[in-house]
Amino acid sequence: MKEYFMFGFVGAFTFLTVFTVKEVKKAGPTDLPEEVKALRRKQSDPRRPPWPILHERVVKMREGKVNHDDLPLLWEQTKYYYPHDWLIPLEMSQVLKYTTGAFLQNYVSDPEQLKRELMEQLDNVAEGRVKDPSGAPINRDVKELITMAVEDLRHLDLSTGTTLVPVHTR
Repeated sequence: MKEYFMFGFVGAFTFLTVFTVKEVKKAGPTDLPEEVKALRRKQSDPRRPPWPILHERVVKMREGKVNHDDLPLLWEQTKYYYPHDWLIPLEMSQVLKYTTGAFLQNYVSDPEQLKRELMEQLDNVAEGRVKDPSGAPINRDVKELITMAVEDLRHLDLSTGTTLVPVHTR
């Protein structure tokens, strides 16, 4: 009797599983919002550099261990692949803060434009205009760091022949 019960249970389970799979296949793929499709395309892009490598390169640049040659490329990759990130732009703001405009012009075509884009990115993250994929809100300490970095960038003069310290901190 137990064998018949077990056979019937396994048979019913198999039938329902196959029937359910066939129904799902008939329904077709789920239509996703365009922003989700774009995010998935970016995440599956084989040219997408891993975030830790981008961050490490910017930190080494800030510490003076690596040349500034890759600064524009790193910023473009961060803007495109990680528009929700705040740490890499924060590190880049430190690179700008302790670099003169004359030196930056050797590597960046328009240092003022880079400064404006960094400020915009950091403002967008701090104000919540850019959503983090994890859904986690930015905490108060991070917002304070971002605010200080934006303030430093706002007062930073990248014209040639200037000092390395922002005007408001003298």
